[in-house]
Amino acid sequence: MWHKIALGILRYRVPLLGFLAIVTAVMGFYASRVELTYSFAKAIPVDHPKYLEYLEFKETFGEDGNLVVIGAQPKAIFDQKFFNAWYDLTDSLKTISGVKEVLSVTKAYYPIKDTAGKANLAPLFSTKPLQQRTLDSLGDVFMQLPFYEGLLYNRSTKATLLAVTIDKRILDTPERIVTVNKIHAMTNRMMADDFGEIRFSGLPHIRTVLTAQAKRELNMFMILSVLVTAVVLLL
Repeated sequence: MWHKIALGILRYRVPLLGFLAIVTAVMGFYASRVELTYSFAKAIPVDHPKYLEYLEFKETFGEDGNLVVIGAQPKAIFDQKFFNAWYDLTDSLKTISGVKEVLSVTKAYYPIKDTAGKANLAPLFSTKPLQQRTLDSLGDVFMQLPFYEGLLYNRSTKATLLAVTIDKRILDTPERIVTVNKIHAMTNRMMADDFGEIRFSGLPHIRTVLTAQAKRELNMFMILSVLVTAVVLLL
């Protein structure tokens, strides 16, 4: 039986090779169209009571799944050189497509009373303070606002953060990776001076890093598997 099969393969080797070539080309075409999903797999059914409670919680309190956090630990937050660079970075990040809002120390508000005696909020740094003397006086006012301590800065470590809100509509699309990469590139470029190490966090940042790593490893293992298979077949 096996002898007849071998003779048949040898006799019709050209058509069989052609068939294999066509099948390989078709499979390669569809393999090139494989895409990665950018949304989380749902671990529980969408009609589960706990999942419905989670949706209700997000509807009431919102979520931080669209937040990229940039942290810095300068020698002094209100140092003229650092603060002006941080101010420019905050404004520049708003120009990136997909970014909805940016919050940092430079966009802090403080309570004031209007002419009618009612309390209102006004921006503390309405313009970029170019002089150290002006910055020192505004910094003293900021330090008297306890609301921001532990939120935008840490008094003991002198660390501060910048929060970037990304449009939720692009979080589950490839555009998210483009937006996050632009945030990284702009931050590293504008904070390239000696301001200490700049760190990134937040769910969009983590998902982008892991997705890029998964794509690199997928390509690497694909190449290695082809090489191992070729060596085994050769032997």
